[in-house]
Amino acid sequence: MRIPPSMMTRGFGVVVMASMVACGGGSGGGVDAGNPPGAVDADPNAPDADPGAPDANPTPVPGICSEGGRSTSNRYLPDDVGNSWSYRVDEFDGNPPAIKRQRYSELITPDEETGPVIVQLTENASGSTENWLQRQGDKMVRLRQRDFDATGRLERTTHYRPYRLRLDESPERLVAGVTWTENYVREVQDSLGTTQETISEEWSVAGVDVSCPEPWSHLKCIEVDLVRLEGGVSQKTYWFARGYGKILEEGGLIEELFDCDLK
Repeated sequence: MRIPPSMMTRGFGVVVMASMVACGGGSGGGVDAGNPPGAVDADPNAPDADPGAPDANPTPVPGICSEGGRSTSNRYLPDDVGNSWSYRVDEFDGNPPAIKRQRYSELITPDEETGPVIVQLTENASGSTENWLQRQGDKMVRLRQRDFDATGRLERTTHYRPYRLRLDESPERLVAGVTWTENYVREVQDSLGTTQETISEEWSVAGVDVSCPEPWSHLKCIEVDLVRLEGGVSQKTYWFARGYGKILEEGGLIEELFDCDLK
């Protein structure tokens, strides 16, 4: 069983794990369709199945994921407007973990875009970020990002041309061991002017249908590695669960899901 380093060093792990026991498993009631006619029913006082066991055919029940809810979408990045996630972020800088909240606020079609974009708002103690995301077939991509300080002042605007990949859910990309490269131009506009940089990212799938990291081990995840060459090598690993989204991010920091509200 894998326990992220941040959870071994902080006290919140036990509380979150206790709340998550109710997330998995199915109902203990109902008629057993496998019993032949006339068969004796199982002992009604018998204990339910392990609530933490993976459910092979989960029933989509929208709502709070720490209470058993999940998105009706079966994507690794469910993209319904109204979805929201809460993460604990440990940057290993000696400070307590910070809270990061993220939500899909609306669907718009900007004049400069050929199709609708999802507005993703991210908030933390240091400020906020507005991203334009777009579903292109089985890909979720990022088109633009605006960063604001804690007072709401715009600090920078970043354009990704043609886009920056967030996750590719094409069948050929959901295979353990597959590797591919994505290239894009990052254009940054801030108080100093405009700069451009061409970036190459190597993606690889380390595992499919692996147990998600604790305290979400009752779910199955895809594990994805990302290596970016940008003034040196930057490497991250992500775990995504179908119907839930990003469960954990590692690489320079640890960002771990502790709750979400999904449609």
